[in-house]
Amino acid sequence: MLRLDNKKREKQVGISLIEVVVAVFILMMGITAVLSIFPLGLKVGKTSERATIASFLGQEKMEEYLSKQYDEITDESRVVVSDYSLFEREVGVSYVDPNDSLAETGSDLGIKKIRVFVYWPAVFAGSEKSLEIVTLIAER
Repeated sequence: MLRLDNKKREKQVGISLIEVVVAVFILMMGITAVLSIFPLGLKVGKTSERATIASFLGQEKMEEYLSKQYDEITDESRVVVSDYSLFEREVGVSYVDPNDSLAETGSDLGIKKIRVFVYWPAVFAGSEKSLEIVTLIAER
């Protein structure tokens, strides 16, 4: 009788193979869920990086135009930015009427509106993203 009780106890000690398989499956599901978050984080980081670069490139072009003489400020067609092949810039210049809520006009009344556009490819959908910086400059 003593021997039967010992054998019963030996069978109850430890875990079965099925329990190990279930535990490993649950662990793998958790690890997979955690690891699937990392690519999304990398894409969001890359999107922010490109938006920041676009902002700097737009500000750089705006500063260049603000340092020019009033008569030298003209449109610039869309071109690829050197050293940043993913980015393109374009500058649009128009005349505005200071007496009509700064509405655009066809004649020079002493104020120009400078619009700098920066374009780059989106990380997620492959579509194009853009940034616009606008300022006014008066004839000196």
